[in-house]
Amino acid sequence: MLTFRTAPCNVRTSGEWRPSIERYTRIAVALHWIVALLFLIAYTSVYYRQWFTARSTPENITAIQIHYACGISIGVFVLLRLIWRLFNRPPAPPPGPAWQRRAA
Repeated sequence: MLTFRTAPCNVRTSGEWRPSIERYTRIAVALHWIVALLFLIAYTSVYYRQWFTARSTPENITAIQIHYACGISIGVFVLLRLIWRLFNRPPAPPPGPAWQRRAA
């Protein structure tokens, strides 16, 4: 007997016009972690500059250039993430009491 799946195994259908996914897509997760890493690098570089370098030294200038480059990159990746979110629905919240969903 032949059986056909109506949706991929990582997708759960919910009676809506589109299936709702159970997890964020790999691209959404990658964009999230790229932004997190860039934020950490930007934060670290500006405090490195503040605490460990003297003004107008090559290390100080390099640290601020890294900080600026990370900041611009964060802006670009956040924009890409927002565009991705417009066309790809987030997963449905897990089942649970309403007070937990509101608190989250």
